[in-house]
Amino acid sequence: SSQAASTIGGNAAMNAGGPHTLAYGVTANHVLGVRLLLANGQVAELGGPAPDMPGYDLTSLVVGSEATLGVIGEVTVRLLPRPEAVRTMVAVFDSVERCAACVGAIIRTGVIPAALEMMDNPTIRAVEAATSAGYPLDAGAVLLIELEGLVEAVEVGLESAIATCTESGSSEIRVATTEEERAKLWKARKEAGGAYGRLAPNYYVMDGVAPRNALPAVLAAVERISAEYNLQAATLLHAGDGNIHPALLFDSEEPGAIERVRAAGAAILQVCLDHGGSLTGEHGIGVEKLDVVRQMFTDDDLEIMDRVRRVFDPDRRCNPGKLFPTPGRCIELQGRALLEAHW
Repeated sequence: SSQAASTIGGNAAMNAGGPHTLAYGVTANHVLGVRLLLANGQVAELGGPAPDMPGYDLTSLVVGSEATLGVIGEVTVRLLPRPEAVRTMVAVFDSVERCAACVGAIIRTGVIPAALEMMDNPTIRAVEAATSAGYPLDAGAVLLIELEGLVEAVEVGLESAIATCTESGSSEIRVATTEEERAKLWKARKEAGGAYGRLAPNYYVMDGVAPRNALPAVLAAVERISAEYNLQAATLLHAGDGNIHPALLFDSEEPGAIERVRAAGAAILQVCLDHGGSLTGEHGIGVEKLDVVRQMFTDDDLEIMDRVRRVFDPDRRCNPGKLFPTPGRCIELQGRALLEAHW
């Protein structure tokens, strides 16, 4: 969804996911090797063109390391053949809960779509104002479903998905009949982030993960927490793999708004953890989640990860202040101290 702005190295550093993760896996599933620039100036060649290189799998360690081990300068990727057929459909629901429940129902039939994307009503209204893609403004939520593969298998999967959506309470189902229709549906989904600017001056996006069967409960909690902190949430999901992106809408000029947003975001991530999920599905920890890392990892976990990091970067020069919590010191001061010490 960020393809217009993101880089290949950045995708690898964050182990990015995205709409088609359900069928094809995250970035790590497609990276065979990386060229890594270490903090001491040396270049490390990890992995290679062979699918299963002997020795330690250091490539997988680097993918998702958030540039704390070094700078990724080159990536060797696995290529896949283009699918023989692609079919895209949209199922409309009157509530977020019914739409979320349908996600698990589709998977239980044995049909694995290439993508299962979900958008709630505020998101629909924002993208429609920006793209006029044809999503119904009165829908509680919509499910964007894409199937890829052999022609016969895709047609069988499409029929099954339509039947499951109908049984799950979908009020309307639309199947794209041309590539232009399909592109328009995806354009709306991919431009959702920018479209939120029509709803509020600022937004704070979460990146939590929850099991598919917990999505209805987690989304209900997002609504409850948003109301508790006097905020509006607009939510989209890579629903197939349970990666939720609630955008908390606010005005940074309003006194206390940023504090409310951060507190609400931490509460939402805790709900994901309480249901057996994770703090992040693809965007990483970075800076924003430093305060909540210990909700998921123990001090021993963090110490072991830091030991691994220091094998590659003994002085922690690479991307300082990211990924690991730094209690008692602000990130700007830590970065300045590192620069003064080493340069």
